[in-house]
This record gives sequence, C-alpha cells and structure tokens, in this order.
Amino acid sequence: MTDVVSSSVGEARPYISPDSEIVREMRSIRRTIDEARSAGTLDPLFGYLYATIERRTPAQIRTEAACGPRCAWCCHTRVAATAPEILFLARSLPAGVVEAVPALATRRRDGWDRPLLESLAPCAVLADGLCTAHPSRPIVSRTTVSLDAEQCRIATSNPEEAVIPSVLASVALRAVYEIALQGALLNAGYAVDRFDLATALADVVAAPDAEAAWLAGGDVFPSALRIEQEAYLDEPLRLAFYEAAFG
Repeated sequence: MTDVVSSSVGEARPYISPDSEIVREMRSIRRTIDEARSAGTLDPLFGYLYATIERRTPAQIRTEAACGPRCAWCCHTRVAATAPEILFLARSLPAGVVEAVPALATRRRDGWDRPLLESLAPCAVLADGLCTAHPSRPIVSRTTVSLDAEQCRIATSNPEEAVIPSVLASVALRAVYEIALQGALLNAGYAVDRFDLATALADVVAAPDAEAAWLAGGDVFPSALRIEQEAYLDEPLRLAFYEAAFG
C-alpha cells in the first residue's frame, strides 16, 4: 500500500504505479481465474492464491502468534468471504460438518439482526475446537492473527475491554489479497459480493454442482446472507488499483 501517491492537482485522486504489488497480484489472479474457468475447477486459482499468501506470511506470525490448535476464540464470530473462497472451502468439509451446516445456517439467520454478542456461534467448519478445513480456509481466516489469546477470550464477552495485539504486516497482507481477488473477479465478469460463511455453505452443500455452476456464471447462493459493502469501483483507492491493472 506504500506505493500510493495522491495527486495535488484538482480533485485528489490516488496515483497507483502500474508495477505496484496489488496491481501485479490482481493481474496474476485474473490469469488464474481464466485457467480455472477453462479447466472447470477452482484449483488453478487457489493453488496460486493460497500458496502465495502462505509464502508471504510474515515470519513473526510463525514465531510469536498465540494462535494454535483449539485456540478458537476468533472462530465464534461472523465470517464472510467471496463466492470462490466459499466454494473451494466446501470441498474439504467432512461428512459430520456437512450434516451440521443447515442447522448452523438457520441459527445464523435467526440471530443476524441481533447484536453481535447475542448471535455468536462457532464457525461452520469448526469441530472440537479445530478447523476441519484448515488448508482451504479463506483469506480472512489466514490473515487474522493475535499475539495474546487471553485478549481474544475477553473479546467474546466484553469486546470493549479487549485490546487484541496483532501483526500489522498480516493486516496489510489481507488488504493486498482481498483487494486483488475482488478486482480480478470483477474484471472476469463475476460478482464480488461477500457472503456470511454459514448461510453460503448451506446453499453449497445443497447443490453438488455449485462450483461448476458458479464458474459458468451462475448465482449459487440464492439464500445466503450478503454482507453489505460499498460497490467495489465506488471506493477511490480500489478504483485506482483496478484501473492501473486493467486500464
């Protein structure tokens, strides 16, 4: 994000170098989307995307993070992801988790309009404190890091009292790949909506051909809760990255 320079002439608009990190990754991801569409599988997209994020994960996370097996405090809040992230994740769900998804989705819908603390529920892929689809977890889950698990525990009951120390480089990594993925999806003709994970997974497990249908341009989330967000190109910085990548 450090390669952004604001113009001082007329209306302030960010200038993005065509060789900026986000622009390069947006183009690379766009190419893998084409490969995925041709192959009829999301493997090319996530083979590249998740391997790249893993390779670029800061060393500090591996040595200092408080996160670990059965430390799942952050896995009890609302999780949102894009359509292809959810579709790819759904492949890895064990049978017991698949069977539990519809009930959890109903619980999520019923609590959606209530305050967050009143609607906390375990992540749809969590079982016995462990992520059952860890290698396929979405970007937000890969880049959410805490240096103090006790503060995470406090946040589930008294969020105003919690101060969760994180790793700035991990937050920046998330921004890079969320912006790049959504821009690439948009350029490829796909929607960039983000969905509540539990309700979206309920749609996917009810439709075995969901991945192929989405790659072909179909809407495979008829009942999933969409996360309200500003239109991608209405945000000046995202627009600037997009134009630098694709003209």
